[in-house]
Order: sequence, then structure tokens, then C-alpha cells
Amino acid sequence: TAKKRLTNVHPFYLVVPAACECVTTAMTAIALTMIPASTACMLQSTLLVFAAIEQRIIFGKGYYRHHFVGICLIIAGVLEVGLIAAKDGSESQTGSVMFGMIAMIVAQIATTAKYMIEESVLLVHDVDDMLMVGLEGMWGLLIYLLALTPMQMLTCGEYYVSDTGTL
Repeated sequence: TAKKRLTNVHPFYLVVPAACECVTTAMTAIALTMIPASTACMLQSTLLVFAAIEQRIIFGKGYYRHHFVGICLIIAGVLEVGLIAAKDGSESQTGSVMFGMIAMIVAQIATTAKYMIEESVLLVHDVDDMLMVGLEGMWGLLIYLLALTPMQMLTCGEYYVSDTGTL
């Protein structure tokens, strides 16, 4: 029989990871409107680089040479894909492509922050996994309800107008 774990975590501790996930979702959606999906997938590999940096800073985790080689290869690949994507578009699209790539990288930083916060909460508190997922989902839903409801009232220029005249 499995022992039922109790939790001593306050539900508000999980607001920040839920907010990080909301930032990730929003920035990824914005980025995907500006860059090809293949470029977005390659930029998602920066998650490993940021996770390694944050693991080193927050938890003091050490790495071996082969870890550094892998991180350098990821950085080289991302730089190559970024340069190709920036040069591939026309002069008028270069700015939006660069913004899209920056938005995708910001999304990966937010995802890494979410992972680190979750890991630190799990290290300090005895939290049931399903309770943690449920609380994060509840906070994410509340954040989106509070953010998206006013956004439905925003009007756009003609270029971005849908059939209803909103975003």
C-alpha cells in the first residue's frame, strides 16, 4: 500500500511557477507568428543552456567537460540557426524575425525559472505531485482569466483585426 503524503506548502508558493508558464505560453505564441516553426524548435534547445546556468547558480551543481562541450554545441547551433533565420527574410522582416527569436529565448528563460522554482519548492516542502500540478493549473487559469478578459476589449489596427474587430 502506498503511503499518502501530506503537504505543508502554502498554495501561494505556486503562483510564481504558474505565472512563468503563462509568460512562456504567451511569448511562444508571439514568437511563432514571427519565425518559422523549425527555428522555434531549435531555439527551444536554449532551455538546456539556461537550466545549466541556473542549476549552477542556485543549486551549486558542478558539470564535467562533456557537459560544457554539449552546452557549447547547443550555443553554436542556436547562433547558426539564428543568423540563417535573420538573413533568410527580407529587410522589412528582419526586425520581426529578431523579435520573434528574442521572444522564444525569453520563453525558455521563463520555463527554466519555472523548473528551478518547482525544484526548490519540492526540496523544501513535502508536496504531493498531483497537488502541485493541480495548484499550478488553478493559478494558471486564474491568471489567464484576469489577463485575457480585459484583452478581449482591446481594439486593433486594420492589419490585426479579426471578424469581431478585436485581437
